[in-house]
Amino acid sequence: MIEGKLVNLRSLEMADLERMQGWINDRDVTRFLSSRYQMSLAAEEAWLRSRTSATMTYGDAVFAIETKDGRRIGNC
Repeated sequence: MIEGKLVNLRSLEMADLERMQGWINDRDVTRFLSSRYQMSLAAEEAWLRSRTSATMTYGDAVFAIETKDGRRIGNC
């Protein structure tokens, strides 16, 4: 975990699946992303499984962003 003054960054977990699927299907969230179409739960789960089973590298890292009280607010 990377701890900051206002938020913490942590690795993604399979428990993040439902929230992430909601975000990826929200047009306000994805307006400036390359994702244009609705993502099924199965497709999002496959993507998340690939992220959680791989070792993060300097050029290929995705983190969950959490407030200090543990509320998940996004990814980076």
